[in-house]
Amino acid sequence: MTIIAKANGDANEADVCAPVVIGNPDSLDINTLTAIITMLEEEPQFRMEHDLIGDEEVPNQAYYGIQTLRAMQNFDITGVPISHFPQLIRSLAMVKKAAALANCELGHLERKKAKAIVAACDEIINEHKLHDQFPVDLIQGGAGTYRQ
Repeated sequence: MTIIAKANGDANEADVCAPVVIGNPDSLDINTLTAIITMLEEEPQFRMEHDLIGDEEVPNQAYYGIQTLRAMQNFDITGVPISHFPQLIRSLAMVKKAAALANCELGHLERKKAKAIVAACDEIINEHKLHDQFPVDLIQGGAGTYRQ
């Protein structure tokens, strides 16, 4: 008899699970089986994202994506992230909120997406939350492309 478990599929197919053969339970001790069950029940700590360069693991709790991760890897110039400057973060959120509202009004952004962007911006602007989600170096060579 073989144990078959379900594992998460590609990040782009989050609802799809692919079977994974773990082994013959007769040859596994109770500690190994317990570890396997625990591992299968735990949420993965990372999600896979893809860009033109390739695939990268992005922390699940991160609001940012692969481009920000690459900026952190490639442009660690001063070691000081922009999150250390709350007024800058709030200003970026104000601009992002205004852009979302304008693009929604013009019909270029779906209302549902605009509402989500505005809600996140309001958390940053009014409640001073999510500042840790701005991890790129203050001085980075991406000409602003990584400040999402």
